[in-house]
Amino acid sequence: MPTWPTDSRLVDAVSDLLGEPNVRDTVAGIIASLNLYPKSQVALLQYLEINPDALVSGRSDGPASRLDLLNALADPYPDLVVPGKCSDCGRQVRLNRWGSDGNRICGTCYLSRRTVPCGRCGRTRPVGGRHSVLGLVCSGCIHHDPERRHECSGCGRVLPVATRTAEGAPLCQTCRPRDAFVCAGCGRTHTVRSLAVEGGSLCWACYKRHHKQACSQCGREHSQVPRRGPTGERLCDRCWDPDPVACRDCGEPTSPKVRRVNGSHLCYPCYVRNRPRRTCAVCARNSPVWAQLPLGPVCNACYQRIRTKPQRCPQCGENRPLVGASDDDQLVCAACCGQPHPWTCHACGVLAAPYSRGRCPRCTAQEEILEVVSRDGEVLEMLTPLLDYFDVESRPMTAIGWTRSRSAAILRRLTAGDTLTHEALDDETNRPAAGFLRALLVFTEVLPPRNSELDDTIAWLAHRLRSLQPQNQMIVRRYAVWHVLRRANRRPHRPATRQHARQRLLLATRLMSWLESEGDQLSNLSQETFDRWLATGPPARAEIRDFVRWARRQGLVGGLLVPLRRHRRPSEFLSTDQRWATLRRCTVDVTLPLNLRVAGALLLLFALGPTALVTIRIEQIVRRGDHVELLVGRTPIQLPEALADLVLQQRQAAELTNTRWLFPGKNPGRHVDPNSLAVRIKQRLDLGVRPSRNAALAHLAKELPVPVLADYLGLAHSTAAQWAELVEHQWTEYISLRRDGNSATAAGNPAWFE
Repeated sequence: MPTWPTDSRLVDAVSDLLGEPNVRDTVAGIIASLNLYPKSQVALLQYLEINPDALVSGRSDGPASRLDLLNALADPYPDLVVPGKCSDCGRQVRLNRWGSDGNRICGTCYLSRRTVPCGRCGRTRPVGGRHSVLGLVCSGCIHHDPERRHECSGCGRVLPVATRTAEGAPLCQTCRPRDAFVCAGCGRTHTVRSLAVEGGSLCWACYKRHHKQACSQCGREHSQVPRRGPTGERLCDRCWDPDPVACRDCGEPTSPKVRRVNGSHLCYPCYVRNRPRRTCAVCARNSPVWAQLPLGPVCNACYQRIRTKPQRCPQCGENRPLVGASDDDQLVCAACCGQPHPWTCHACGVLAAPYSRGRCPRCTAQEEILEVVSRDGEVLEMLTPLLDYFDVESRPMTAIGWTRSRSAAILRRLTAGDTLTHEALDDETNRPAAGFLRALLVFTEVLPPRNSELDDTIAWLAHRLRSLQPQNQMIVRRYAVWHVLRRANRRPHRPATRQHARQRLLLATRLMSWLESEGDQLSNLSQETFDRWLATGPPARAEIRDFVRWARRQGLVGGLLVPLRRHRRPSEFLSTDQRWATLRRCTVDVTLPLNLRVAGALLLLFALGPTALVTIRIEQIVRRGDHVELLVGRTPIQLPEALADLVLQQRQAAELTNTRWLFPGKNPGRHVDPNSLAVRIKQRLDLGVRPSRNAALAHLAKELPVPVLADYLGLAHSTAAQWAELVEHQWTEYISLRRDGNSATAAGNPAWFE
């Protein structure tokens, strides 16, 4: 191919449009690499002279050489150059078609413009071909045309004919013969060539291994980075976050990542329902086909059970996935059923279920976890505790799931820049992922624990204040630094201290946000407007008193009055029948999660609220002889037999998470959030925490003396005495009402006493 000289006038024009000094040499090299024909360079120069915004407009008009130039300049100058966009959808993709307005469009928009009613299905679709009788039809109807589909002589299924044998028998795409070759990379025999190289060809797995690209957001290398972000950056499928579209069947918004059926987007539940349904060869249920094994089609549940839970093969005696069937209808492994390609890991050679590129989950987890904790091929010494935490031998799927998460992407980025600190984690925008990573690093002692539970409160508050005006942000920040946090630092550093401080700051933020929506300011806040805000919210808004007092001392607000929050006697009680019925359900219903069964039973029996439940440690469960004890207060509580079995099962499950909490949370080393536990109890057990706890406390106060009740549950003696007084008062009122009712009845019916 000849090499054409570069026009110096074109280099000067592009350099002037960029407006940066010392870029001429770089621009000259980029234009020379495009090797533009001289006439193309002249046409491009004329377009640049007429359109001074040619590099930043994002239009797709002009000569084709302009789009090539924009794509070449986008990498070295991303802030100065905007590649051409499709004039219809606005995406920065390959533009190989012309639109009606003189701008280029992508292939998808081009097909959407060339739509006609299909002669077979009647839907308006792009033309796929012409039928001899029906006329213009879409590509889907061409593929499903019964005249083009015949029974395959190999598998017996009715499919489109891919080829025919020498005798003329039809064969489908799966059964057609393929030429085998030996991969130059791995040395295995394959039938599909992905790339021809010197000395042979590469299979798909070796091609992906040798052609990796880095995602611009997570930094993880992938075999393909096909997506483009809003500014043209390359994104992997995990980081690509497109706008949702409507599901074709249910109409609910869904991500375009979900596979389309017949050209229409479906949400995942509708997509599963639209999968072909056949009789599962294992459970014999009519379910969507998930995999085709030697023993026949299997559903998703059976396929996952076969993959993850190998069993002893009756023929060879090895512990392997049973994917085939013998002559006497026994489940056997792949080697014993004569499968030409048994389930053998390409890395370790163990017969196991393949997970990625022909490797078992353990080898996949080992490779991916080493990629996270390594840099330049060497494992970072500070991250070696993560290898022990993610035990790939016993929990490979857990390790794989984490390596592909956002928290692992944050760890890669921070270790690459040597900025793995608490302050760097505070600056992350994805707060849930950064919180999980912080808990993981602190639990494995990669990072030292923070000096105080309040250290991340400022970063949390900055995230909350982003929507407020600058003057209001300054007021709330002053209140946080000089009043709330200053007072909280004098108290013991516990999670409850942080929660109390954040509740005060959240109330102040909500008040300022409400004032902005009303077009008012804090200095002009009147008592009438303030009372309206208090009346339109929950009773907990009365805690704004602390912020109002501070603002009054600072001269930011006038003499506002906050009504005292009255503490009334408990009025919400769960009925006795519902309490015992729900308690029985917690002990016998195996369909409920184990942690909710234990939490619900302890709530209904011993009035332990969510905060008390989540702070129970494993050491507080003690087995003495034939009974189990729970230590909440100073005196152990002997658990009933049915509840004791559930508590022991929960303790065994909690020990597997390497935490000391009976109810471990998602973050390593942390217990579950009390509010989250209360919501789940309400959703799954239909139990309100307050009525259930009041009913349990009333029952215990009636049965136990005050000192015993306080020692068992760890209550203050004054609180236990108040509950005993409440129960006695209710019992006295009940007796008096019964006595008055009987007297009135006797007065009205004197014959009853004759």
